[in-house]
Amino acid sequence: MGMELRYYLAIPALVAAIDLVYLDYKFKRIPNSHLIVYLAIAIAGFLVPLGLTYFGYTHSWPPLGAFYLKTLMHVIVATVASIGMWRIGIWPAGDSKLFILLSVWIPLLDPFSPLLPWRLALAFLMNVFIPAAAYILIKTMWWVWKFKLWGRADFLKQMGITKWPTYFRESQAKLTETVLGGWAKARKEHAEKPDAIRGAILSGIQMTLAGAAASTWIAARVDLNWLPGPLFGFAVFLGVDAVRSTIGDIAAWVLLAAAIFAGYVVALPGDGPLFFKCWTQWAFFMSMFGVGMYSVRIFLNVSERFLVLFWILMMFAMMIGPRAILSHFGYVAPSGIFHWAAWGAGCGLLYLLVASFLEEDVVHLKPEQLHPFLVPASSTLKKIEEDEEFHEEYFSRVYPDGLLPYQHEALQLWCKENDIKTVAVKKTMPFAFWIFAGAVITVLLRWDVLTVFLKGSGNG
Repeated sequence: MGMELRYYLAIPALVAAIDLVYLDYKFKRIPNSHLIVYLAIAIAGFLVPLGLTYFGYTHSWPPLGAFYLKTLMHVIVATVASIGMWRIGIWPAGDSKLFILLSVWIPLLDPFSPLLPWRLALAFLMNVFIPAAAYILIKTMWWVWKFKLWGRADFLKQMGITKWPTYFRESQAKLTETVLGGWAKARKEHAEKPDAIRGAILSGIQMTLAGAAASTWIAARVDLNWLPGPLFGFAVFLGVDAVRSTIGDIAAWVLLAAAIFAGYVVALPGDGPLFFKCWTQWAFFMSMFGVGMYSVRIFLNVSERFLVLFWILMMFAMMIGPRAILSHFGYVAPSGIFHWAAWGAGCGLLYLLVASFLEEDVVHLKPEQLHPFLVPASSTLKKIEEDEEFHEEYFSRVYPDGLLPYQHEALQLWCKENDIKTVAVKKTMPFAFWIFAGAVITVLLRWDVLTVFLKGSGNG
Protein backbone atom coordinates (compact mmCIF):
# COMPACT_ATOMS: atom_id res chain seq x y z
CA MET A 1 0.00 0.00 0.00
CA GLY A 2 2.82 2.34 0.90
CA MET A 3 4.61 2.20 -2.42
CA GLU A 4 1.31 2.59 -4.28
CA LEU A 5 0.55 5.71 -2.23
CA ARG A 6 3.99 7.06 -3.06
CA TYR A 7 3.37 6.59 -6.78
CA TYR A 8 -0.04 8.21 -6.50
CA LEU A 9 1.48 11.26 -4.80
CA ALA A 10 4.08 11.56 -7.57
CA ILE A 11 1.28 12.25 -10.06
CA PRO A 12 0.10 15.59 -8.53
CA ALA A 13 3.76 16.48 -7.95
CA LEU A 14 4.40 16.07 -11.68
CA VAL A 15 1.28 18.11 -12.51
CA ALA A 16 2.49 20.84 -10.14
CA ALA A 17 5.90 20.89 -11.83
CA ILE A 18 4.41 21.33 -15.31
CA ASP A 19 1.87 23.90 -14.17
CA LEU A 20 4.14 26.11 -12.05
CA VAL A 21 7.17 26.00 -14.35
CA TYR A 22 4.92 27.03 -17.25
CA LEU A 23 3.39 29.90 -15.26
CA ASP A 24 6.82 31.11 -14.16
CA TYR A 25 8.13 30.97 -17.73
CA LYS A 26 5.07 32.57 -19.34
CA PHE A 27 4.05 35.21 -16.80
CA LYS A 28 7.19 35.61 -14.63
CA ARG A 29 5.18 34.88 -11.48
CA ILE A 30 3.64 32.01 -9.54
CA PRO A 31 0.05 32.64 -8.34
CA ASN A 32 -0.66 31.97 -4.66
CA SER A 33 -3.88 30.15 -5.56
CA HIS A 34 -1.94 27.40 -7.35
CA LEU A 35 0.54 27.06 -4.50
CA ILE A 36 -2.32 26.68 -1.99
CA VAL A 37 -3.94 23.90 -4.05
CA TYR A 38 -0.72 21.86 -4.19
CA LEU A 39 -0.05 22.50 -0.50
CA ALA A 40 -3.53 21.17 0.32
CA ILE A 41 -2.79 18.02 -1.69
CA ALA A 42 0.46 17.54 0.23
CA ILE A 43 -1.32 17.94 3.58
CA ALA A 44 -3.89 15.38 2.44
CA GLY A 45 -0.98 13.06 1.63
CA PHE A 46 0.21 13.35 5.23
CA LEU A 47 -3.26 12.61 6.57
CA VAL A 48 -3.94 9.48 4.45
CA PRO A 49 -1.60 7.16 6.44
CA LEU A 50 -3.22 8.29 9.68
CA GLY A 51 -6.64 7.49 8.25
CA LEU A 52 -5.51 4.08 7.04
CA THR A 53 -4.15 3.27 10.49
CA TYR A 54 -7.40 4.41 12.11
CA PHE A 55 -9.41 2.04 9.93
CA GLY A 56 -7.13 -0.88 10.69
CA TYR A 57 -4.94 -1.05 7.58
CA THR A 58 -1.28 -1.92 8.15
CA HIS A 59 1.45 -0.26 6.11
CA SER A 60 5.07 0.79 6.46
CA TRP A 61 4.97 3.99 4.44
CA PRO A 62 5.26 6.66 5.51
CA PRO A 63 6.52 5.76 8.98
CA LEU A 64 4.33 7.16 11.71
CA GLY A 65 5.40 8.78 14.97
CA ALA A 66 8.83 10.44 14.64
CA PHE A 67 8.32 10.97 10.89
CA TYR A 68 5.82 13.78 11.44
CA LEU A 69 7.97 15.52 14.02
CA LYS A 70 11.06 15.26 11.80
CA THR A 71 9.09 16.60 8.84
CA LEU A 72 7.84 19.54 10.89
CA MET A 73 11.37 20.44 11.99
CA HIS A 74 12.60 20.15 8.39
CA VAL A 75 9.84 22.42 7.08
CA ILE A 76 10.62 25.00 9.77
CA VAL A 77 14.31 25.03 8.76
CA ALA A 78 13.38 25.26 5.06
CA THR A 79 10.94 28.10 5.73
CA VAL A 80 13.52 30.11 7.68
CA ALA A 81 16.13 29.57 4.92
CA SER A 82 13.66 30.47 2.18
CA ILE A 83 12.51 33.65 3.90
CA GLY A 84 16.15 34.59 4.42
CA MET A 85 16.85 34.13 0.70
CA TRP A 86 13.90 36.39 -0.05
CA ARG A 87 14.88 39.03 2.51
CA ILE A 88 18.41 39.43 1.16
CA GLY A 89 17.06 39.73 -2.39
CA ILE A 90 18.31 36.45 -3.88
CA TRP A 91 14.83 35.05 -4.48
CA PRO A 92 11.55 36.72 -5.39
CA ALA A 93 8.59 35.91 -3.17
CA GLY A 94 7.14 33.35 -5.60
CA ASP A 95 10.32 31.25 -5.71
CA SER A 96 10.63 31.44 -1.93
CA LYS A 97 7.09 30.12 -1.46
CA LEU A 98 7.65 27.40 -4.07
CA PHE A 99 10.75 26.22 -2.17
CA ILE A 100 8.67 25.93 1.01
CA LEU A 101 5.95 24.02 -0.86
CA LEU A 102 8.41 21.49 -2.26
CA SER A 103 10.08 21.19 1.14
CA VAL A 104 6.71 19.87 2.34
CA TRP A 105 6.45 17.45 -0.59
CA ILE A 106 9.95 15.91 -0.40
CA PRO A 107 9.40 13.99 2.89
CA LEU A 108 6.21 12.52 1.42
CA LEU A 109 8.13 11.17 -1.55
CA ASP A 110 11.13 10.01 0.53
CA PRO A 111 10.03 9.55 4.16
CA PHE A 112 13.11 7.46 5.03
CA SER A 113 15.56 10.11 3.83
CA PRO A 114 18.81 10.03 5.85
CA LEU A 115 18.84 13.83 5.65
CA LEU A 116 15.78 14.32 7.84
CA PRO A 117 15.32 16.53 9.76
CA TRP A 118 18.16 19.04 9.84
CA ARG A 119 20.19 18.46 6.67
CA LEU A 120 17.42 18.00 4.13
CA ALA A 121 16.74 21.72 3.61
CA LEU A 122 20.46 22.47 3.09
CA ALA A 123 20.83 19.60 0.62
CA PHE A 124 17.73 20.82 -1.22
CA LEU A 125 19.18 24.34 -1.47
CA MET A 126 22.48 23.00 -2.79
CA ASN A 127 20.70 20.81 -5.33
CA VAL A 128 18.83 23.88 -6.57
CA PHE A 129 21.71 26.32 -6.80
CA ILE A 130 24.64 24.14 -7.89
CA PRO A 131 23.03 22.84 -11.12
CA ALA A 132 21.66 26.34 -11.84
CA ALA A 133 25.12 27.84 -11.26
CA ALA A 134 26.69 25.22 -13.54
CA TYR A 135 24.19 26.14 -16.25
CA ILE A 136 24.98 29.86 -15.88
CA LEU A 137 28.71 29.08 -16.00
CA ILE A 138 28.28 27.13 -19.24
CA LYS A 139 26.27 30.01 -20.71
CA THR A 140 29.01 32.39 -19.61
CA MET A 141 31.67 30.35 -21.34
CA TRP A 142 29.56 30.31 -24.50
CA TRP A 143 29.05 34.07 -24.25
CA VAL A 144 32.81 34.67 -23.98
CA TRP A 145 33.47 32.46 -26.97
CA LYS A 146 30.65 33.75 -29.16
CA PHE A 147 30.85 37.48 -28.46
CA LYS A 148 34.47 37.95 -27.36
CA LEU A 149 36.56 35.35 -29.14
CA TRP A 150 34.74 34.02 -32.20
CA GLY A 151 35.12 37.21 -34.24
CA ARG A 152 38.88 37.24 -33.73
CA ALA A 153 39.17 33.51 -34.43
CA ASP A 154 37.20 33.86 -37.67
CA PHE A 155 39.35 36.86 -38.68
CA LEU A 156 42.58 34.90 -38.15
CA LYS A 157 41.17 31.93 -40.04
CA GLN A 158 40.37 34.06 -43.07
CA MET A 159 43.77 35.77 -42.91
CA GLY A 160 45.63 32.49 -43.20
CA ILE A 161 48.34 31.08 -40.99
CA THR A 162 51.20 32.33 -43.19
CA LYS A 163 50.30 35.96 -42.43
CA TRP A 164 49.96 35.49 -38.67
CA PRO A 165 53.59 36.34 -37.73
CA THR A 166 53.45 39.63 -39.64
CA TYR A 167 50.05 40.49 -38.15
CA PHE A 168 51.16 39.74 -34.58
CA ARG A 169 54.35 41.80 -34.95
CA GLU A 170 52.43 44.78 -36.29
CA SER A 171 49.81 44.56 -33.58
CA GLN A 172 52.30 44.19 -30.72
CA ALA A 173 52.81 47.92 -30.31
CA LYS A 174 49.06 48.49 -30.38
CA LEU A 175 48.52 45.79 -27.75
CA THR A 176 51.12 47.34 -25.46
CA GLU A 177 49.53 50.73 -25.95
CA THR A 178 46.05 49.48 -25.09
CA VAL A 179 47.25 47.61 -21.99
CA LEU A 180 49.10 50.71 -20.75
CA GLY A 181 46.00 52.75 -21.57
CA GLY A 182 43.83 50.41 -19.52
CA TRP A 183 46.27 50.66 -16.62
CA ALA A 184 46.33 54.45 -16.86
CA LYS A 185 42.53 54.55 -16.91
CA ALA A 186 42.36 52.39 -13.79
CA ARG A 187 44.86 54.65 -11.97
CA LYS A 188 42.83 57.70 -12.96
CA GLU A 189 39.64 56.15 -11.61
CA HIS A 190 41.37 55.36 -8.32
CA ALA A 191 42.78 58.91 -8.13
CA GLU A 192 39.29 60.35 -8.60
CA LYS A 193 37.88 58.05 -5.92
CA PRO A 194 40.56 57.68 -3.22
CA ASP A 195 37.99 56.30 -0.78
CA ALA A 196 37.43 53.34 -3.10
CA ILE A 197 40.86 51.86 -2.30
CA ARG A 198 40.36 52.40 1.43
CA GLY A 199 36.93 50.82 1.20
CA ALA A 200 38.29 47.86 -0.74
CA ILE A 201 40.99 47.27 1.89
CA LEU A 202 38.47 47.41 4.74
CA SER A 203 36.14 45.15 2.78
CA GLY A 204 38.97 42.66 2.26
CA ILE A 205 39.87 42.67 5.97
CA GLN A 206 36.21 42.14 6.85
CA MET A 207 35.90 39.22 4.46
CA THR A 208 39.12 37.55 5.62
CA LEU A 209 38.03 37.79 9.27
CA ALA A 210 34.59 36.40 8.43
CA GLY A 211 36.13 33.59 6.44
CA ALA A 212 38.65 32.75 9.16
CA ALA A 213 35.84 32.65 11.73
CA ALA A 214 33.77 30.33 9.53
CA SER A 215 36.77 28.09 8.85
CA THR A 216 37.69 27.93 12.55
CA TRP A 217 34.30 27.35 14.13
CA ILE A 218 32.43 25.56 11.34
CA ALA A 219 34.86 23.67 9.12
CA ALA A 220 36.96 22.56 12.10
CA ARG A 221 33.92 21.09 13.90
CA VAL A 222 32.12 19.49 10.96
CA ASP A 223 33.42 16.70 8.76
CA LEU A 224 34.25 18.72 5.66
CA ASN A 225 37.41 16.86 4.68
CA TRP A 226 35.72 15.85 1.43
CA LEU A 227 35.16 19.51 0.54
CA PRO A 228 38.17 21.53 -0.72
CA GLY A 229 38.84 24.32 1.77
CA PRO A 230 38.89 27.10 -0.84
CA LEU A 231 35.58 25.86 -2.28
CA PHE A 232 34.07 26.14 1.18
CA GLY A 233 35.72 29.57 1.31
CA PHE A 234 34.08 30.65 -1.93
CA ALA A 235 30.68 29.58 -0.58
CA VAL A 236 31.31 31.61 2.59
CA PHE A 237 32.38 34.59 0.46
CA LEU A 238 29.14 34.52 -1.54
CA GLY A 239 27.08 34.28 1.64
CA VAL A 240 28.89 37.10 3.45
CA ASP A 241 28.82 39.25 0.31
CA ALA A 242 25.03 38.83 0.02
CA VAL A 243 24.47 39.65 3.71
CA ARG A 244 26.81 42.65 3.61
CA SER A 245 25.14 44.10 0.52
CA THR A 246 21.79 43.81 2.30
CA ILE A 247 22.50 45.13 5.79
CA GLY A 248 25.40 47.50 4.98
CA ASP A 249 29.06 47.57 6.02
CA ILE A 250 28.59 48.98 9.53
CA ALA A 251 25.96 46.42 10.49
CA ALA A 252 28.13 43.70 8.93
CA TRP A 253 31.09 44.74 11.12
CA VAL A 254 28.89 44.57 14.23
CA LEU A 255 27.56 41.16 13.22
CA LEU A 256 31.08 39.93 12.49
CA ALA A 257 32.38 41.11 15.87
CA ALA A 258 29.48 39.32 17.60
CA ALA A 259 30.18 36.12 15.64
CA ILE A 260 33.89 36.13 16.52
CA PHE A 261 33.10 36.84 20.19
CA ALA A 262 30.57 34.00 20.24
CA GLY A 263 33.17 31.73 18.67
CA TYR A 264 35.73 32.48 21.35
CA VAL A 265 33.15 31.85 24.07
CA VAL A 266 32.87 28.23 22.91
CA ALA A 267 36.49 27.97 21.71
CA LEU A 268 38.39 24.71 21.94
CA PRO A 269 42.11 24.41 22.75
CA GLY A 270 44.11 25.37 19.67
CA ASP A 271 41.42 27.59 18.17
CA GLY A 272 43.62 30.70 18.52
CA PRO A 273 46.48 29.44 16.32
CA LEU A 274 43.94 27.83 13.98
CA PHE A 275 42.17 31.18 13.57
CA PHE A 276 45.46 32.88 12.62
CA LYS A 277 46.29 30.07 10.16
CA CYS A 278 42.84 30.34 8.58
CA TRP A 279 43.14 34.12 8.35
CA THR A 280 46.47 33.74 6.50
CA GLN A 281 44.85 31.35 4.02
CA TRP A 282 41.97 33.75 3.53
CA ALA A 283 44.34 36.71 3.07
CA PHE A 284 45.98 34.90 0.13
CA PHE A 285 42.60 33.75 -1.16
CA MET A 286 41.08 37.25 -1.16
CA SER A 287 44.24 38.91 -2.53
CA MET A 288 44.30 36.59 -5.53
CA PHE A 289 40.51 36.84 -5.79
CA GLY A 290 40.97 40.55 -6.37
CA VAL A 291 43.73 39.89 -8.91
CA GLY A 292 41.40 37.53 -10.77
CA MET A 293 38.58 40.08 -10.82
CA TYR A 294 40.87 42.88 -11.97
CA SER A 295 42.26 40.64 -14.71
CA VAL A 296 38.76 40.11 -16.09
CA ARG A 297 38.19 43.87 -16.21
CA ILE A 298 41.36 44.33 -18.27
CA PHE A 299 40.84 41.30 -20.48
CA LEU A 300 37.24 42.16 -21.31
CA ASN A 301 37.94 45.79 -22.13
CA VAL A 302 41.45 46.04 -23.55
CA SER A 303 41.98 43.62 -26.39
CA GLU A 304 40.26 40.64 -27.96
CA ARG A 305 43.64 39.17 -28.65
CA PHE A 306 44.45 39.30 -24.97
CA LEU A 307 41.22 37.40 -24.36
CA VAL A 308 42.63 34.30 -26.05
CA LEU A 309 45.42 34.18 -23.47
CA PHE A 310 42.91 34.86 -20.70
CA TRP A 311 40.67 32.02 -21.89
CA ILE A 312 43.53 29.53 -21.89
CA LEU A 313 44.74 30.63 -18.45
CA MET A 314 41.26 30.47 -16.95
CA MET A 315 40.61 26.97 -18.26
CA PHE A 316 44.05 25.93 -17.02
CA ALA A 317 43.41 27.40 -13.58
CA MET A 318 40.03 25.74 -13.13
CA MET A 319 40.50 22.40 -14.90
CA ILE A 320 44.17 21.61 -14.20
CA GLY A 321 45.26 24.26 -11.76
CA PRO A 322 48.57 25.68 -10.58
CA ARG A 323 48.17 23.35 -7.60
CA ALA A 324 48.97 20.33 -9.78
CA ILE A 325 52.32 21.81 -10.83
CA LEU A 326 53.20 23.27 -7.44
CA SER A 327 52.31 20.07 -5.60
CA HIS A 328 54.54 18.11 -8.01
CA PHE A 329 57.50 20.08 -6.67
CA GLY A 330 56.26 19.91 -3.08
CA TYR A 331 55.30 23.57 -2.78
CA VAL A 332 51.64 23.17 -1.94
CA ALA A 333 49.34 21.05 0.21
CA PRO A 334 45.52 21.02 0.26
CA SER A 335 45.60 23.46 3.17
CA GLY A 336 48.59 25.49 1.94
CA ILE A 337 48.49 29.16 1.07
CA PHE A 338 49.49 28.55 -2.55
CA HIS A 339 46.52 26.23 -2.91
CA TRP A 340 44.22 28.92 -1.53
CA ALA A 341 45.86 31.57 -3.74
CA ALA A 342 45.34 29.46 -6.88
CA TRP A 343 41.69 28.88 -6.05
CA GLY A 344 41.26 32.54 -5.16
CA ALA A 345 42.47 33.64 -8.59
CA GLY A 346 40.21 31.13 -10.32
CA CYS A 347 37.15 32.06 -8.25
CA GLY A 348 37.81 35.76 -8.82
CA LEU A 349 37.98 35.18 -12.58
CA LEU A 350 34.71 33.29 -12.61
CA TYR A 351 32.93 35.64 -10.20
CA LEU A 352 33.44 38.76 -12.30
CA LEU A 353 33.18 36.92 -15.60
CA VAL A 354 29.72 35.63 -14.68
CA ALA A 355 28.78 39.08 -13.37
CA SER A 356 29.89 40.63 -16.67
CA PHE A 357 27.86 38.08 -18.62
CA LEU A 358 24.74 38.72 -16.54
CA GLU A 359 25.28 42.46 -16.99
CA GLU A 360 25.39 42.20 -20.78
CA ASP A 361 22.77 39.45 -21.17
CA VAL A 362 19.89 41.88 -21.71
CA VAL A 363 17.15 42.54 -24.22
CA HIS A 364 16.00 46.00 -25.34
CA LEU A 365 12.23 46.52 -25.41
CA LYS A 366 10.05 49.39 -26.46
CA PRO A 367 8.24 51.03 -23.51
CA GLU A 368 4.88 49.66 -24.71
CA GLN A 369 6.35 46.12 -24.62
CA LEU A 370 7.12 46.35 -20.93
CA HIS A 371 4.98 44.43 -18.47
CA PRO A 372 5.08 43.73 -14.71
CA PHE A 373 7.74 41.43 -13.27
CA LEU A 374 10.40 42.17 -15.88
CA VAL A 375 13.75 42.91 -14.22
CA PRO A 376 15.38 46.21 -15.26
CA ALA A 377 19.03 46.00 -16.31
CA SER A 378 21.69 47.97 -14.43
CA SER A 379 21.98 50.45 -17.32
CA THR A 380 18.25 51.18 -17.02
CA LEU A 381 18.46 51.70 -13.27
CA LYS A 382 21.43 54.05 -13.68
CA LYS A 383 19.47 56.11 -16.17
CA ILE A 384 16.53 56.26 -13.76
CA GLU A 385 18.83 57.39 -10.94
CA GLU A 386 19.69 60.49 -12.96
CA ASP A 387 16.12 61.66 -12.39
CA GLU A 388 16.34 61.93 -8.61
CA GLU A 389 12.70 62.83 -8.03
CA PHE A 390 11.36 59.98 -10.17
CA HIS A 391 13.87 57.53 -8.68
CA GLU A 392 13.00 58.47 -5.12
CA GLU A 393 9.26 58.15 -5.71
CA TYR A 394 9.15 54.89 -7.69
CA PHE A 395 12.52 53.11 -7.69
CA SER A 396 14.10 53.81 -4.31
CA ARG A 397 13.60 50.09 -3.75
CA VAL A 398 14.11 47.48 -6.48
CA TYR A 399 12.50 44.11 -5.93
CA PRO A 400 13.90 40.72 -7.00
CA ASP A 401 10.40 39.98 -8.36
CA GLY A 402 11.01 42.66 -11.02
CA LEU A 403 8.78 45.60 -11.90
CA LEU A 404 5.74 45.84 -9.69
CA PRO A 405 2.55 47.01 -11.46
CA TYR A 406 2.85 50.60 -10.19
CA GLN A 407 6.54 50.74 -11.23
CA HIS A 408 5.70 49.35 -14.65
CA GLU A 409 3.06 52.03 -15.28
CA ALA A 410 5.29 54.81 -13.96
CA LEU A 411 8.25 53.65 -16.09
CA GLN A 412 6.17 53.58 -19.28
CA LEU A 413 4.94 57.13 -18.64
CA TRP A 414 8.45 58.33 -17.75
CA CYS A 415 9.87 56.87 -20.98
CA LYS A 416 7.18 58.63 -22.98
CA GLU A 417 7.83 61.97 -21.28
CA ASN A 418 11.61 61.68 -21.79
CA ASP A 419 11.39 60.32 -25.35
CA ILE A 420 13.19 57.07 -24.44
CA LYS A 421 12.82 54.60 -27.29
CA THR A 422 14.03 51.38 -25.66
CA VAL A 423 14.49 50.00 -22.16
CA ALA A 424 17.08 47.34 -21.26
CA VAL A 425 15.76 44.45 -19.17
CA LYS A 426 17.55 41.34 -18.00
CA LYS A 427 17.07 37.99 -19.66
CA THR A 428 16.03 36.36 -16.42
CA MET A 429 16.06 32.61 -16.03
CA PRO A 430 12.71 31.21 -14.76
CA PHE A 431 13.87 29.66 -11.50
CA ALA A 432 10.86 27.43 -10.82
CA PHE A 433 12.40 24.82 -13.13
CA TRP A 434 15.61 24.71 -11.08
CA ILE A 435 13.69 24.46 -7.79
CA PHE A 436 11.75 21.46 -9.11
CA ALA A 437 14.97 20.00 -10.53
CA GLY A 438 16.58 20.40 -7.11
CA ALA A 439 13.67 18.57 -5.49
CA VAL A 440 13.96 15.67 -7.95
CA ILE A 441 17.73 15.46 -7.42
CA THR A 442 17.24 15.47 -3.64
CA VAL A 443 14.72 12.62 -3.79
CA LEU A 444 16.79 10.52 -6.21
CA LEU A 445 20.27 11.07 -4.73
CA ARG A 446 19.08 11.34 -1.12
CA TRP A 447 22.02 13.70 -0.65
CA ASP A 448 23.46 16.85 -2.23
CA VAL A 449 25.16 16.88 -5.63
CA LEU A 450 28.41 18.36 -4.35
CA THR A 451 28.96 15.58 -1.82
CA VAL A 452 28.09 12.91 -4.36
CA PHE A 453 30.40 14.49 -6.94
CA LEU A 454 33.38 14.84 -4.61
CA LYS A 455 32.95 11.66 -2.55
CA GLY A 456 31.34 9.46 -5.18
CA SER A 457 28.25 8.86 -3.05
CA GLY A 458 26.29 10.26 -0.15
CA ASN A 459 25.42 8.54 3.07
CA GLY A 460 22.01 7.52 1.86
